[in-house]
Amino acid sequence: MAQAKAYWVDVPNRNALPYSEDELDRARQNLASLATKHNSIAPVDLPPVEEPPPGGHLLRRKDLIDLFDTTPDLAGHDTDISRYIRDGQDHDVQVYWRVLGDTQTNRGEQTEPYRDELCSVPIGEFKSWIKGGEDGHIAWHWDFLEAHWMRAREKEIYPGQLYLVPTAEGGYASETGWAPSSKVEVLPVLASTATPLGDDSTGADPLSENASWETIAEHTQDVYEQLQALLACLPHLESNAASLLLAARWHDRGKAHPAFQSKIITEARLAAGYTAALLAKAPRVAWGKHNHEGRSHFRHELASALGVLSGKMTDLVAYLVASHHGKVRLSIRSLPEENIPPEINLRYARGVWERDKLPPCNLGGGVQAPETTLELTYMEMGLDVQTGPSWTDRMLELRDTLGIFKLAYLEAILRAADQQASAGMAIRGDK
Repeated sequence: MAQAKAYWVDVPNRNALPYSEDELDRARQNLASLATKHNSIAPVDLPPVEEPPPGGHLLRRKDLIDLFDTTPDLAGHDTDISRYIRDGQDHDVQVYWRVLGDTQTNRGEQTEPYRDELCSVPIGEFKSWIKGGEDGHIAWHWDFLEAHWMRAREKEIYPGQLYLVPTAEGGYASETGWAPSSKVEVLPVLASTATPLGDDSTGADPLSENASWETIAEHTQDVYEQLQALLACLPHLESNAASLLLAARWHDRGKAHPAFQSKIITEARLAAGYTAALLAKAPRVAWGKHNHEGRSHFRHELASALGVLSGKMTDLVAYLVASHHGKVRLSIRSLPEENIPPEINLRYARGVWERDKLPPCNLGGGVQAPETTLELTYMEMGLDVQTGPSWTDRMLELRDTLGIFKLAYLEAILRAADQQASAGMAIRGDK
């Protein structure tokens, strides 16, 4: 019988993450013992290995299920998932350089960084570079909650965050990458297209604010038809098709809310001939910087979902409507610094106030939504005699019945139809 040969290649410790130096040393000893004792790698000759259990955070089933809810915490911050997605020794931040002019005040309207722009920097070195006494440098971090730039401070720098650095600050060399001692101005990476930074802030709606003029009825019908085409290719979703289509029909009902409509500049509306129309989309230049109704963090999809519940539709339809922008899922909670209703003890969340009225609205396809008064008793815990179980109770029951992966899949299907319609894609049911 021909003899087989086995080879092993040693690697320097610095290139073998996520393994520790001790683990690598023990592995070398075990491999060397095979040659000296047995000259064999047969299973019967392999020495026993007793390694300590791996450190770090293990993602348990409970943790996975808890992470399904993307609602910000009580301080308005996203849940920290870094302990599950990076090694315990991975403490890098991502840095990119742009021409900013006056580095103290002028960030301008920046766009999302491109992959080719990003440079991984050890967090300790970046903190030292920022602090640096008289030689300290300037960097900026985007606050997605408030949608504005914040000056990077040493004590507020965390692994995995993105930081914008003015090219004039240096810190990069094309040959080696991160170069904290370099004072040479950095040559920025250029790209032809870009997505405006801040599109994921809590009150942003980029697909509505960067499009052509379109009424709620027109856009809704487009989404409905896109979804029909998708479902024709996905026969395994037959049992959920009716819920998906109903969600498509009602997903932007909340855009009829005055807080949404008032953001469109009146002069631009009039010039385009949309004097009284309920609009779903408008060119970016037609949107005002501030909400004239004084509703910070307004989410039209929450208003849509509350309208769905008032219409006695299913919890699945309500969930799909609420989650189609990824901002509202398993709970309804107000955010810090929201505008508070003048009336005492009036519930409010994500820019929606209790007793808000949605005007009648054409949803396309011959569907006319009636005037609706929004109830926010759903954000309270427990059972209400008028509205029934709370939003959280309904959504947890839905989550545990369908499972997080199926629920996420259905959400993604509706989201895909919405994005295709917003992008003006041709409807194709053959692929």
